Amino acid sequence: MITNFADVTINYWAVIAGVAIAMVTGMIWYGPGTLGKLWMKWNGLDNSNMNGDGVGKLYALQLLASLVMTYVLAHFVAYFGVTDFFGALTLGFWIWLGFLVAGGAGIYIFPPKRWELFLFDSGYKLVSIVLIAWVLAVWRYGDQYHSRRPPTGGLLAITREVKTQGFVS
Repeated sequence: MITNFADVTINYWAVIAGVAIAMVTGMIWYGPGTLGKLWMKWNGLDNSNMNGDGVGKLYALQLLASLVMTYVLAHFVAYFGVTDFFGALTLGFWIWLGFLVAGGAGIYIFPPKRWELFLFDSGYKLVSIVLIAWVLAVWRYGDQYHSRRPPTGGLLAITREVKTQGFVS
């Protein structure tokens, strides 16, 4: 078990890459050439709403939100010692389900919004968080931990191996 959370090393290049992944995934997911037209229809929007003067500020806010999410996720990846895709998938799934889906459901419940919109937005969040967690996990163990065998398997196996392999004191 981690006893000193201040000792976690974060790869800031991986965090920047994670932010880029979140933004690019969002551009593809919500883009007019893919599923964006459907999303705009469900939200009662058209192209005139999406190309206004304040759009740059909205993208800047989304960039900031992606930065915070990726930075916090980097800590979870480090705390659990995740080093591979399966571990990133497991961690990403549980964070998505417990915090993003359950925590974000209220936005769709009050006032009531389309169930399809909830599923659509939740799908983007799942894909995005798993991809970001994967990059953070793989890149985290670049130079500092390359001589140690990284833990593999599910989250429970990872937490057991983290302690036995000496990844955390």
